Amino acid sequence: MVPTPAPKDLPTPPIGRRLRHKLLALWLGSILGVLLLVGLVLTAFMNDFRSREARNHVAAAMTQVRHELVGIASELQHQAGLLATSREVVATINMVHRYQDVTQYQPLVFDAEKQSLALKLAERLGATGIHFAAVYDGHGRPAAWAAAGGFPRAGFHTVASGKEILMAREDGTWQPTQAPPLLRAGDWTAAVEDGDVVYLASKGRLVLETVAPIERVFGDTATPMVVGYVHLARVMDEEATERLSKRTETAIGVVAGGVQIGALPPLAPADLASAPTIDTDPDCPCHWVEVEDMTVGVSAVPLDDGGRAHVLVGTSNAETKAVLRYYQLSATLVLLAVAGVVAPGGLLLLTATIVRPLSRLLHGVEALKHGRRIHLAEQFRDDEFGVLARGFDDMAGAIAEREDQLRATIDQLAHSNSELERFAVVAAHDLQEPLRMVASYTQLLKRRYHGHLGADADEFIDYAVDGAERMKALIQNLLDYSRVDADQAPYGPVDCDEVVRGVLAVMADVVEESRAAIEVAPLPTVRGNAVQLGQVFQNLLSNALKFRRGIPEIIITARREGHEWVFAVADNGIGIAAEYLPQLFTLFRRLHTRQEYPGVGLGLAIARRIVERHGGRMWAESEEGHGTTMYFTLPAHDPAMPGARSK
Repeated sequence: MVPTPAPKDLPTPPIGRRLRHKLLALWLGSILGVLLLVGLVLTAFMNDFRSREARNHVAAAMTQVRHELVGIASELQHQAGLLATSREVVATINMVHRYQDVTQYQPLVFDAEKQSLALKLAERLGATGIHFAAVYDGHGRPAAWAAAGGFPRAGFHTVASGKEILMAREDGTWQPTQAPPLLRAGDWTAAVEDGDVVYLASKGRLVLETVAPIERVFGDTATPMVVGYVHLARVMDEEATERLSKRTETAIGVVAGGVQIGALPPLAPADLASAPTIDTDPDCPCHWVEVEDMTVGVSAVPLDDGGRAHVLVGTSNAETKAVLRYYQLSATLVLLAVAGVVAPGGLLLLTATIVRPLSRLLHGVEALKHGRRIHLAEQFRDDEFGVLARGFDDMAGAIAEREDQLRATIDQLAHSNSELERFAVVAAHDLQEPLRMVASYTQLLKRRYHGHLGADADEFIDYAVDGAERMKALIQNLLDYSRVDADQAPYGPVDCDEVVRGVLAVMADVVEESRAAIEVAPLPTVRGNAVQLGQVFQNLLSNALKFRRGIPEIIITARREGHEWVFAVADNGIGIAAEYLPQLFTLFRRLHTRQEYPGVGLGLAIARRIVERHGGRMWAESEEGHGTTMYFTLPAHDPAMPGARSK
């Protein structure tokens, strides 16, 4: 191998281009992977940011709702205290207190005071934002009342034709009416505690109520006596929730009495059941729900009748999502800009530090593969690739030395084989002439003197004739064995069906004599030497007929396995013990005596040598007393070549 100086610009072999593409894909994939990871982290961060912002907004609004409820309760208590000491209220109740019998009720005396009180209550409601106010006498009868928020009217209690009725002011006149929803009557006042705010729920409305007693001191006693009650109520209804929604910039709703009001999507009962109580924590004690692109906080309000109402506060995610999309787009643009700057630089760095040195190394490998040698160490710096290049140069030198040694050895072996083959041919050829002379004279002796020289002489002459014949067969088989490789006829398509038919025609007498049943499956067409492949089939069939037991049954088949054809010649003969199978293909190796079965022991050796010369292999499978199957393979050079015709 002659060292070849390397050019300055080494052409990149195909494998080098593939490596460059792989490194390029790896580099770009790494960048894309980092971008994807950063994008996922940013998305998670933004989603967490959006969720936190939405919940903080809802928590702040829920705190305002709680403060609103506390303010409503305080305002109710304050207004109730003012009304309970108001001169007009006390004067009206004092007058009503003197009246006990309905039959003696004098409308002209009482109604004017009650009408005046009802109108004053209506004025107070308009000024304070309270939804309902009523004044009751000591027996729980409503003396006067005023309602707003769905019931914009004032009313009072009176008696007409001996019956108690309620009058309300409609269109400037007083007309009989039904009791408004929040008006009480009867003994309910006995169970009311002074100054408490009661939470109740009805048809989606959360109602806050309070009652204050109207007291009066009679005579000289210092203990005041309750002569009536002031009843005030504030309702969290659609109007109140809408007002709170505008103030807090959130959507607020109420679920009370099984009905939900407010501009929020309906919530499932499970979400309501999981809500904590609104007054258990200074912060928002919310159960969080994501519904219809909204973040909703749910808190419960305990009711005085043992139930619960729920306050809902929700905020839309649209605005935060818009901000999120803005930041995500900005981050994506920044990452792409960074990638656009880093990717070309990285590719240049990869090319300079990895691709180009590897290309030089691969070029050296390609050159070495084609018999040329390139010194690579001088083309690299003192780095890892330099170490590889020096190692490659040392390896290439060692390979060159071994190749020279191997070539010399091969030349010697070829010369020796040639001499041996020539010696075998010459020896076999030269031995045939004296052997023919010996065989001829021994046969002549047998013809002339057999039976004349005594029994011992006849036996000795038979031994000599038989030995000559065996020697002649051995020399002929040895010549056949040596001519396997000497036959330089070109290979061509061989129809194995036709080859087997020719062999069976040659062996017709033997087949007929043994009455053998031979079955031949469709066989393929292969490339090879038709004469030598005929020898293979003839040797295998001869053995199957020779080592028979009873009437021979022989089956010849072929099957395709990958890139080769596997042929099989199976018989029902005497079989072979497993320990003798490795000796079948040894030269001059016999498993039986010549008296049992004739032959010299070269047939299978010749057959295997022919098969191996064709690029195949041969082996046997057998069990003593159960027949033998001889296998051999031949390369399938043409996969499209079908099997031959059926027999």
